[in-house]
Amino acid sequence: MHTPAKSERLKIVYTNALVATFYILSGCLLAALAHFHGHSFPVFLPLGVALGFYLLFGDRILPGVFAGAFCMTLIFWLGLHPHPVSHLSLGTLIGIGILIAFGATLQTWTGGYIQRRWLINPHPLYHLRDLAVFVFVGGLLNSLIHTNFTVTALVWADLLAWEDYGIAWLTGWLGDSLGVLMVTPIFTAFQASRLQPLTSQKKMEAVLLAVLLYAGARILFHTPRTFEEYPLILLSFPLLVWAIFRFRHLGGVVLMVGISLLTIWGIGQTVYTQAGDHDKSVLFVQVYLFGLMMATYLLHSLLNRILEATRQSIQLGNLLSQAFHEIYLVDPETYQFVYVNPGARQNLGYSLEELQKCTPLAIAPEYNERRLSDLIKGLRSGENPQPVVETLHKRKDGTTYPVEVRLQLARVDGEDWVLAVALDITEKKKIQREIVAAREKAEQANRAKSVFLSSMSHEIRTPMNAILGYTQILNKDPELNHTQRAKLGGIQKAGYHLLDLINDILDFSKIEAGKLKLNYQDFNLSALVSDLCDIFRVRCDAKGLEFDLRDDLGSGEQWVHGDQGKLRQILINLLDNALKFTDEGAVGFRVLKKTDGVYQFEVRDTGIGISKDRQETIFSYYEQNWEGMERGGTGLGLTISQRLAKMMNGDLKIDSELGRGSLFRFSIPLPAVVEKRKPATRSLSSVARLAPGCRVRALVVDDNEANVDVLCEMLIDIGVEIKKAFSGKEGIEIAGEWKPDIIFMDFKMPHLNGLEAAKAIQHENHDIRIVIVTASNYRHERNRFLNEGMDAFVGKPFLREEILKTMQEVLGVEYEHRPGSRSTEDIVKPKLCTSDVNFSKVKVPDFLLLNLKKMAKLGMIADIEKQLAEVEKIQPEGPQLALHLRSLAEKFDKEGILKVLDTVGHG
Repeated sequence: MHTPAKSERLKIVYTNALVATFYILSGCLLAALAHFHGHSFPVFLPLGVALGFYLLFGDRILPGVFAGAFCMTLIFWLGLHPHPVSHLSLGTLIGIGILIAFGATLQTWTGGYIQRRWLINPHPLYHLRDLAVFVFVGGLLNSLIHTNFTVTALVWADLLAWEDYGIAWLTGWLGDSLGVLMVTPIFTAFQASRLQPLTSQKKMEAVLLAVLLYAGARILFHTPRTFEEYPLILLSFPLLVWAIFRFRHLGGVVLMVGISLLTIWGIGQTVYTQAGDHDKSVLFVQVYLFGLMMATYLLHSLLNRILEATRQSIQLGNLLSQAFHEIYLVDPETYQFVYVNPGARQNLGYSLEELQKCTPLAIAPEYNERRLSDLIKGLRSGENPQPVVETLHKRKDGTTYPVEVRLQLARVDGEDWVLAVALDITEKKKIQREIVAAREKAEQANRAKSVFLSSMSHEIRTPMNAILGYTQILNKDPELNHTQRAKLGGIQKAGYHLLDLINDILDFSKIEAGKLKLNYQDFNLSALVSDLCDIFRVRCDAKGLEFDLRDDLGSGEQWVHGDQGKLRQILINLLDNALKFTDEGAVGFRVLKKTDGVYQFEVRDTGIGISKDRQETIFSYYEQNWEGMERGGTGLGLTISQRLAKMMNGDLKIDSELGRGSLFRFSIPLPAVVEKRKPATRSLSSVARLAPGCRVRALVVDDNEANVDVLCEMLIDIGVEIKKAFSGKEGIEIAGEWKPDIIFMDFKMPHLNGLEAAKAIQHENHDIRIVIVTASNYRHERNRFLNEGMDAFVGKPFLREEILKTMQEVLGVEYEHRPGSRSTEDIVKPKLCTSDVNFSKVKVPDFLLLNLKKMAKLGMIADIEKQLAEVEKIQPEGPQLALHLRSLAEKFDKEGILKVLDTVGHG
């Protein structure tokens, strides 16, 4: 088997052998046809054959050209020449062959270089420029190489006398040039043409052409007188025109070569050639053949340009006629239509003749002459080179349709015209109207959704207000035992959990609608972190998990500027998720202070983890896996958290591995601010009653009896005089008669809502303070009520402390606190989230300490709270210990209470 390299080498050898063979055969054919009598051939065909093969195969056939030229020289001078040169030595003959072969090889290489580098088209007859370069550079000028080598070799070998040098050089140069110029186009014509089978008609035409050509040659060259009086070009030219028109460039070139060969053969047979000067006869034939060749090539090039222009014109006409766009050519001076394509004529209903008498103003009713003039001036000045305008086009029947028109200047035959391409945008406008309608429908649906969510919030918050209100009231009952209090705590936790779910949905709705706004304020970041630690450490302890807080906030307070509420919401969502999906191990919370007031927050857990394919979807709407569904929630927590983080110029990221836990992190800018010192206040949770001498009359207006009872009982408990009303109308009547100090007015009530009732009351009595109480807890609604003149706003479900704080702010009332309670200024809040809580310095009496431990073991939380009053009396650390134990008692954390009591010293 042949290797690829060996096969390639054999292919090159075969190709060179083929080139050498054709070089020799073409030379022998020419010698046989010409009946050589002068110093040169009329046409030296081998040089054209060599260049043609070079254009096909490249440099690799140059050895074949050299071999063919060398062998052809030996064959000619040893056998084909009328006077063989047997007297020459073999060395001289070989020298002549080498010089002539080198000249042929060098000319072939330079001719190929000129063809490939200087011509635009591979076939030189397509364009006049290429034809001129091919004839004068690639033919006449380049042929000087072979001619000079050949004539010099013949003079050197004494085969040519010096007195014959001029005519031999001239006829040799012309013969070499004609050989290149005639034969090379055949190769390029075959290379450039897509050969297709001839039809029967064209086959008959080709045969007829060949017969006529041969018959004409026989007649002409066997009647010398006819040849002398009637040059062959006059008879062959019609045949060339016929061939070019019917068979294009390939047919014309082949016929021209055929005419040339018949001419050479015929002239060689005539008495005319034999009787006269042979070199002059050859020169005459060469001049004739050059004229025939140039006429053929010029005719072919011009015809090709005409046919190409015609083809392009036909194609352009077909494209314009088939285009569904409207295409106009407008005279920029007269504004007259010069051209209008069939598509425009069909759309408008006018004929071409009718439109050519019109201007664009006839079909564009929205435009006047001034607007059209300004538009064209902008085009011509270059200020607006390609404007796009939307307008209406008016049909002949008077109807209109919208179009989008693109304008530009077009140069045709050296003149500037305005080219306008118009597209019927009826469907586009229809789609735009449908999009607008769909958008309006979507916005309407979104508004309906918002109304539904608001209504749902109100409907759920209203009964939840009663549930959570009664739990707050019952929690203050000292007669409750531990079991009852635990069950009550369960109800309260379930209620707040339900509210959390509702808040998630409402927050998501506001984020989706773009209505959620940031509320920047100065806040204590250290206190926020500590509060979260207090909450989640207890929850982790209850689940048997370790809670690990790491921060570099330092021992002092870190006051920053940002949205505390939304930051808290993100952290609670992340910590809650970490706790929810972790059954053993730890939940970690880390706060890092970076440069330029940027803080990084991280929440890590050792829970179930999240697979890589799920990590891309956990931030999507309502995305929950099976574990999430089993453990509860809406599937919105992470979505809301990520959106909130982005609102605060952060980005929530996740790093998780299935079965090994997850890490959520985000960084947000929180610029530092000067520490805020708040005035000392007492906790409202310790309020027992109104201060002595303080008297308050309150009217509660709500159509829900349970909500009225809850609020009334809270107020009665602290000594407020109350009256009830169950409608806006009833509230107006009671307010007018009783003149209360403050009215707690529900907003959503039938027939007359709370705002309308409040305005009616304020119209009669400006001194009554009115607080709107509603389940609609949106910020914009809160602002609306305050802007409408209401004194305060309380959202449902409300806390007892919130009601007390509102009365304090609106009426300026003072409260009497339970004994032992202290101001927030006096009490340093312990860091419950740290693991090193130690009250060994507090000396608690043994009997008190034993009672507290006994009560904690038995779960007697209410009794523990009663005993804490005694603990507060122990100075100086007693109040801090009491506060710590009370916070644990409120969370029913009896294990935490026991751990703290174990660190207490004995008194």
